[in-house]
Amino acid sequence: MLLVAVVVDVLTPSGFSVFPLLAAAPVLAAPVYSLPGVIATGVVTELIGMAVAYTKGVALTEASVRFTSVVVLTVLAAILNRVMAKDRKQLKDTREVAEAVQRAVLPIPPSGSGRWTWPPGTGPPRRRLPSVATSTPSTPHPTAFG
Repeated sequence: MLLVAVVVDVLTPSGFSVFPLLAAAPVLAAPVYSLPGVIATGVVTELIGMAVAYTKGVALTEASVRFTSVVVLTVLAAILNRVMAKDRKQLKDTREVAEAVQRAVLPIPPSGSGRWTWPPGTGPPRRRLPSVATSTPSTPHPTAFG
């Protein structure tokens, strides 16, 4: 995302702002990276943002607003990252408990189990389904469809 923002900044006229692309980087990093990765993304975003503002001659007040916005978005991304990490840990713990319960409750399959076989003298249940042409209606009275 940051590389795209730099390329777009180089290829576009000076009146075009790549700030929205830069601002999105820490938030997009939140669900993917660890907390240090999210913070590092925010710092790199800030450095690129300052370089872009310097090269384009952005006014100091506008540059400070951009700087503050990226800092706030990085903090929010870090909070989002922690919340998602907590949810992932709870899901992992729940999965491990469910696995343990299944091992305790379900019987251990025989070691030679491969294809399932029927006991001697039996086989799979055979049920004949009536063919459509020979079937008779199950209702004694005519239906609305004939």
